[in-house]
Amino acid sequence: MQFWINVVLMLLTVAQGRPAGWQVRSDRPGLLASEPYFVSVNSGWHITTGPSVLAYQPASTAKGTYRLESEILLFPGERNEGYGLFVGGNALDSNNLSYTAFQLRQDGRFSIWSRTGTTTKDIVPWTPHPAIAAHKGGVDPVKNLIVIEVETDSVTLRVNGRPVNVGRRSLIGVEGNFGFRVNENLNIQATKLALQ
Repeated sequence: MQFWINVVLMLLTVAQGRPAGWQVRSDRPGLLASEPYFVSVNSGWHITTGPSVLAYQPASTAKGTYRLESEILLFPGERNEGYGLFVGGNALDSNNLSYTAFQLRQDGRFSIWSRTGTTTKDIVPWTPHPAIAAHKGGVDPVKNLIVIEVETDSVTLRVNGRPVNVGRRSLIGVEGNFGFRVNENLNIQATKLALQ
């Protein structure tokens, strides 16, 4: 019952249209087949996808050493698809885009991969980790706190306070735009996206 009360409250607080200053594009070169549902709510942003998308603010970039943090709720659904953050976004308004994605799935797995134009490369294939809150059914969403810590020589990816991967910075593109990457037919809500 509380879940449905939360849904009604969320719908009552939705702002009209896409959040100001945000762009949404297909994560692959080409046009979106359909516009995703992407709106501001009192506690952040709500995204429901058809095709996979990137959502970002063109004026917001990260470079040097930084910490990017987001709390994301995954709502129930049939699709075991990836959702999470991307960093190192460049040329996102073109077909020569590039970025690095850090994603979770409802089965409690994570992956790290990069895209340059139409080419993708796995950095870490889908891997289970006990820190990730999996969605095991039911009507309530699951919540995961995702953190990307970029240091001089390393990149640490954390979920719910625990490191799930530490990699060499030289192997991961991390400078440029950042934002959300959500695979097809998913329903998420992010309560924050904080860069320090």
